[in-house]
Amino acid sequence: MISLPRFPNNPQLQRLIHDPFLHLWLILVAAIGILLNIPFHPDFAAGQTIAAKYLAGERPYLDIIENNPPMTFYLHVPSALLEQWTGLRGEYWQDILAFVLCLFVIGVGEWLRTGHAVPQDGASAKRVCIYVFTMLIMPMTSFGSRDQLTFVLMWPMLALYAEDMVKPRTHPAWADAAIGLMAGLGCCIKFYFVLGPIFGCLFLCFVKRSFKPLFGLENIIAALFCLAYAGSIKLFHPAYFDLILPILPYTYFSGHPTLIYLLANGLLILTTLYLLIALAKKDIRFHDPRTKLLLIAGFGFSVTYFAFARNLPFRYLPPASCLLMALPAAQNHAERPSLIKLYETTFLILCAWFMLISNPYRAEATAFGKSLKLDRPNILLLSGDLGEGHPLIRDLGGTLVNPGLHPWVTLGLMITMHDPTTSNQRAWFAQLIEWERDLTAKAAAKTPPDLILISNKSFMDFHIWARMNASMDEMLRGYKEIGEKDNLSFLIRRTPEEMAKVPTRSELID
Repeated sequence: MISLPRFPNNPQLQRLIHDPFLHLWLILVAAIGILLNIPFHPDFAAGQTIAAKYLAGERPYLDIIENNPPMTFYLHVPSALLEQWTGLRGEYWQDILAFVLCLFVIGVGEWLRTGHAVPQDGASAKRVCIYVFTMLIMPMTSFGSRDQLTFVLMWPMLALYAEDMVKPRTHPAWADAAIGLMAGLGCCIKFYFVLGPIFGCLFLCFVKRSFKPLFGLENIIAALFCLAYAGSIKLFHPAYFDLILPILPYTYFSGHPTLIYLLANGLLILTTLYLLIALAKKDIRFHDPRTKLLLIAGFGFSVTYFAFARNLPFRYLPPASCLLMALPAAQNHAERPSLIKLYETTFLILCAWFMLISNPYRAEATAFGKSLKLDRPNILLLSGDLGEGHPLIRDLGGTLVNPGLHPWVTLGLMITMHDPTTSNQRAWFAQLIEWERDLTAKAAAKTPPDLILISNKSFMDFHIWARMNASMDEMLRGYKEIGEKDNLSFLIRRTPEEMAKVPTRSELID
């Protein structure tokens, strides 16, 4: 029989093994290792692409076709600038900045609770370990995405509300103002997740039997920040209100839920119901009012997830994070039964899995693109899926030629046209499709692509869509397909000898 090695019965070694601060450092090391080895989320890479276009002088909603408000540009500008100044890829800078922000807001939350930003005892360290694990590891490929940053920036306000449940405020007013600024910024990134803090504050009002918490300094500052942001959009980016917002119901919210989305919804519905039933039954594990408030805020996040998440399971981050971070707020968290521990562990694993599968990494296409050895190529992407092209374009060090991230207006309107619409709407849709195609043709004429990537899995044929414009049709005749990887066709320029054998458009018409 093989005997397993045993640790020596050394009190100092045993104390080290069970030291919660050591666990915290191990979690931080694991988080850094994961961030360095996972692929970047498509939205993450797309944000860097948009920021680079913005810094190059292109005008949002005029030269750049984008469905999101300007915070998408602004959010990635610091990391895009750092990429220009240092040469280190912007996605890494975005991860670094998000990593520092996560540690900062965790410290703020702990300071609000204990008066110390750094854990002072085992219970505090254990609680912070859970926070660190939830913020840094659970998001996986979605780390640093707008959805995670929304929750991260709102977390200090939620922690502030939670502490208001059990004790009066003793910290200076400037801290409340700073917390309000962070929450306002988070709301501007993803406005619809504001229901999380709203539900939390309303629950605080219910417990206090007063509306006074609604008019706290942090809420006033957050509301003023959001109003100023909305005003800046109207002043500096009026095209967003005039052009983009009217078409979003037919583009951004078109389509139908996927199986993954339904599974994610089912998981969140069951979790939310489980927690609400436990609260209604006055479950002893949730006797701490801070826990109750965070669970109510998590319910607010989940409501917006159902309404706005579409087919994107990584938007599960805010509700999942809030629900998980509510648990260590309970004073008797360690007393929960083994069955509940198993449930919570399974819930955490499934959350991480949903984050990971929302970004299938296309290794074959990346390897093939790198084998072409193109030096900082200009790339035209004709695809309906951000994940098909943008991480690849960033991996190749390429510059996107498209006026937008991809022909998303055309894609959404083509999906909408499958449903009954009026003749006036169809005429309007046709004009918008032609508008996007013309802008794409002008962008390709201004910056001739070295490489064209065309999706082969979309329900619409992007070859036909492009060739309906005479300029792009003529351009495409100058390219040849050299391979297909991960449902993407790769096209590069023909040689002069090859071009001599290709009939012109006028010859084909004759």
